[in-house]
Parts: sequence; structure tokens; C-alpha cells
Amino acid sequence: MKPMDNVNVSSLALTGERLFKDLLESAPDAMVIVNHHGTIVLINSQTERLFGYSRDELLGKPIEILVPLSARAKHVDQRNHFFSNPRERPMCSALDLRAVRKDGSEFPAEISLSPLVTDNGMLVSSAIRDITDRKLAQEKLKSAYDDLEKRVQERTVKLTELNAQLQAEIRERKKMEEELKRSNDELEQFAYVASHDLQEPLRAISTNCQELQSRYAGKLDSDADECLHFATTGARRMQALIRGLLEYARVGREEHKTQPVDCQAVVSELIEQLKPSITEQGAEIVCDNLPTIQGIPFHIRQLFQNLIDNA
Repeated sequence: MKPMDNVNVSSLALTGERLFKDLLESAPDAMVIVNHHGTIVLINSQTERLFGYSRDELLGKPIEILVPLSARAKHVDQRNHFFSNPRERPMCSALDLRAVRKDGSEFPAEISLSPLVTDNGMLVSSAIRDITDRKLAQEKLKSAYDDLEKRVQERTVKLTELNAQLQAEIRERKKMEEELKRSNDELEQFAYVASHDLQEPLRAISTNCQELQSRYAGKLDSDADECLHFATTGARRMQALIRGLLEYARVGREEHKTQPVDCQAVVSELIEQLKPSITEQGAEIVCDNLPTIQGIPFHIRQLFQNLIDNA
């Protein structure tokens, strides 16, 4: 081999070494290269900035100098195992790894390992990344998630309590509706009994009183005439009360819908029905033409009847 050839080979080797170092320096992460003894043989400037050591303080030192004291013994075994079975290990955030700086402060780290085969034996390149900011962000996110989950649980408990109260109110309302229905049924039943069983004897009493009044009016003394008058009037009022009770009982049972109601026709019909009482009292009913309105016929009729009765 010619001397020139040796010079060229050496130049190429130096060029390749310089290129490798330049690439190492340009890496965004701290780069640490160790031999099979775990001794640091090469680092980049990012390593100095990250760990606070100078290059001279790290070269020739065991890699465990960058490992927390509590994990150094375990790390030696892991390092020996890796050299016996070398393979590339990418960075993984799932691993809970920590590194220690010169001042003793620890930080969470992601570390990737890559075996390097050289003429001087196998070396291992480690890329070390400080993930403190990411961990803080994850903790904040987890704290926010936990807080949100707590609020959701509290809101769920409140909603559950409100739902339980609502269900209790619904049950109570159903119970009240059942009681009201039972009461309405009893009232309606009583009203029908009163209508059928009481009106007939009242009708007989009223008829007989009217017969006595027509036959013997003026033939007996004034006290007798007054008693007959009271008996006849009382029977008629009792019949009206029973009819009103029956109508009232039906109000809660029937579905009433509004419809056009001719108020003039209602009042005319009431005047005709109440004519005996109006004549007896010497009353005079005066009303102008009344309009047709939208309403419930029973309520409108009851309104005018109460007005006339009260007058």
C-alpha cells in the first residue's frame, strides 16, 4: 500500500469522526455514549446544559452518575442485561424513568437506547430528554379531570337525590289523586242517593203543602197561612239545594270544554224556572240584550243563577 493511500484512509476516518461528532452536537436531546463497562466516552453540549456537568467532569465516569442514588444498583443490572442482549429501545413515556443533575435535583426523563458496533467493541448511545413540562401538564390535566369527575359525581348525587324527591312527590300526588277520586266517587254516589231518595219525599211534601195552601189560604188564621208558606218555600229550596249538590258532584267527573254560550237564553231560562220565587218575593228582573260568549255552559248558568238568587 502506498503512503498516500494511508493518508487518504486516515483522512477519511478523521472526516467521519468529525461528522459523527457534528451530528451528535446537533441532536436536540442530551446524547451520552458509554462502553460495555458503563463508562461515559462521549457526550454533546446538550448533556452539559441538562445535567450541569462539564464535559471533563463526565468523560470517564460511570453512567450511574446520572442515575438517582436509589436506582443505581438496579441500573447496573439493567445495563449489563442490555449489553448481553443489545437492541434498539425507542423513547417511551410509559416508563417511569428519572435522572439526576449535578446539584442533586431529579427530573422525569425519556431515554432511548441504541447499540453502536465499533472497531473498539460495542458502545451504547443514550438520548435523554427532560419531560418535566410534559409531566406538569399531565398532572394539571389529571387534576382538572379529577376535579371534573368529582363535580360530575357530586352533580350525579344531587340529581339522584332530586330524582328521589321527585319520585316521592309523584307517589304522593298519585296517592292524593287516588284519595280525591275516591272522595269524588263517594260524593257523586251520595249526590245520586240524595237525588233519588230525598227528592221524591220532598216533592210529595211540597205538593201537599201547595195543595193545603191553595185550599185553605185565608180560611185559617194568619199563623197557619204563614206556616204553610214557610213549609212550601222550604221544600222548594231543599229541592234546589239537592239539585245543586248533584250538579256540583258531576263537575269533578265530567270533562268540560269551552263553547259559545248564549247568555240571553241562559238568563231567560233561569227567570222562567225561578218565576215562582221571583213572584213570591215581588222581585223584578231587568236585563238588556246579553252577548254570546266563549265559556263552560254549566259555569255560566251557575253564575247567573247565583246572581239572581242572591238578589
